[in-house]
Amino acid sequence: MRRIVLSVFVLAFLLAAFSSFNFADAGKEGSPDDKVNPADIVKMLEQQKQERIDQLWKEVKESVAKKDYETAISKLEEILKLDETSQDAAKILTMLKESTPSVPAPAPVQTTSGAPKAGDRKVETVNGVEFAFRWCPAGKFMMGYEDGTQHQVTLTKGFWMMETEVTQKQWKAIMGNNPSYFKGDDLPVEEVFWHDCQEFCRKSAQLGLPVQLPTEAQWEYACRAGTTGAYAGNLDEMAWYDSNSGSKTHPVGTKKPNAWGLYDMHGNVWEWCADWDGDYPSGSVTDPAGPSSGSSRVFRGGSWDGHAGFCRSACRSYYEPGPRGYYLGFRGALGQ
Repeated sequence: MRRIVLSVFVLAFLLAAFSSFNFADAGKEGSPDDKVNPADIVKMLEQQKQERIDQLWKEVKESVAKKDYETAISKLEEILKLDETSQDAAKILTMLKESTPSVPAPAPVQTTSGAPKAGDRKVETVNGVEFAFRWCPAGKFMMGYEDGTQHQVTLTKGFWMMETEVTQKQWKAIMGNNPSYFKGDDLPVEEVFWHDCQEFCRKSAQLGLPVQLPTEAQWEYACRAGTTGAYAGNLDEMAWYDSNSGSKTHPVGTKKPNAWGLYDMHGNVWEWCADWDGDYPSGSVTDPAGPSSGSSRVFRGGSWDGHAGFCRSACRSYYEPGPRGYYLGFRGALGQ
């Protein structure tokens, strides 16, 4: 890609624009051994949101200084998602976009020939690191709590779901950093915003692996893997949760998978989904993608610090897309 050179005046303006910002060092509060209090979580997430904005401004400044304008644009867009009122971010973003050409869409991933079957496995490699996927075929299922109101969902297209939660090794191969509280290449990445996950998807697509966050319907369909009960099997055999986790995450793929070969759909870390949070539809739906707008994003699956009920196939939780936590991760999905 040809290098774009901004005028000395514009570059000086951009660098000077950051001089008024204070970039406080992000601190770590709490301990994984502490019991979770909802009010404390809200306070912590608000603080972490502001810390994230401060960190993003640091990264914008560094990117502009290196003339890496694509990264600066991405960071500014994330700032505006977290703080829509930031006039400085909007002004600088406009200037950079006017000086930088758009990036062409990557070529689609070539998949294996023939019709895949449920649970078929394929592996893609990016920067020397493997990403394994399992096939989830098109089909119908009943979505929601088994002992409450359910609705029928039809998915007209199959998709490839990552076999495990995104690991720290995989994250580093795409992003070049590691935000996780618990460290280990085979541990799930955590401490990631919903927007961080979107940035991961954007960068992986540029490298030839166009993963996306699954929709909430895709996630529950893949989690159930044809089952209809509260869990896709024996919970203690399939999940790391508060009764057996030892108050920490564990290497992915060390518990039993579900019927389609997917590991840790129950427990270990919660997993961000693409959807805005909202009420379920009252009737049957086809290929749902959630509400068109909202204030909170959905995450699924339960985690190492949650009780068994949070790990149910139908359990859904949500928060605004800005929070990080050592219980929040994700996995990606590919189309056919």
